[in-house]
Amino acid sequence: MTPSTRSPSRHPTATESRLARTIKDGDPSDSRLAIQAAAETVVGRMSLGEALALFRKTMVDLALAKQQGSRRAAAKILGVTRPAVQHILRLSKNPTP
Repeated sequence: MTPSTRSPSRHPTATESRLARTIKDGDPSDSRLAIQAAAETVVGRMSLGEALALFRKTMVDLALAKQQGSRRAAAKILGVTRPAVQHILRLSKNPTP
C-alpha cells in the first residue's frame, strides 16, 4: 500500500502516539515532536512546497486568532513583518498552479 492510499483507520505511528500523550498531558513545549508528527503525516502525500505553504498559513491563522485578528500583533509573535503576514494570506487565496 502506498502512503497516499493509506486507510484512514491506520494505527498511529509511535511519534503520533507520543504527540497525543504530550498534548493530553498539557506539555506543548515539544514543538519538534509536533512538527515531526506532522511531517510523517504528509511525506509522500504532498510536495515540500505545498507542506510549507500550508504550515505558514496555519501559523498565520493561529497567530491571527490569538491576537484577535490584528495582523500587526500576529506578525510580532511570529517574528515577521506585517507585510509578510499579508503576503502569506494573499498567497493562500491565490495559490499558484
